[in-house]
Amino acid sequence: MFSRMGDGRATVGPVIREYLVSEGMAALRIPTTRSLAIVTTGELVARERMEPGAVLTRVASSHIRVGTFQYFYGQKDEDAIRPIS
Repeated sequence: MFSRMGDGRATVGPVIREYLVSEGMAALRIPTTRSLAIVTTGELVARERMEPGAVLTRVASSHIRVGTFQYFYGQKDEDAIRPIS
């Protein structure tokens, strides 16, 4: 259950782009999450060619990540959904 039938993985290029966009929004004083870290995963991700995987860790003063609920829903793990809802 990932966006646009994807595999849920990110590569370094799009992660850096997300970082730049979110920090640009913050510089314009638009409320947004802030980037904490970009970390490479050590795995290769299949795209048009194999590319290094990465994770962008974000923080916010108040934030509910819808994807967390979607993950547990897809796993049919209602016990994990209750404490965070």
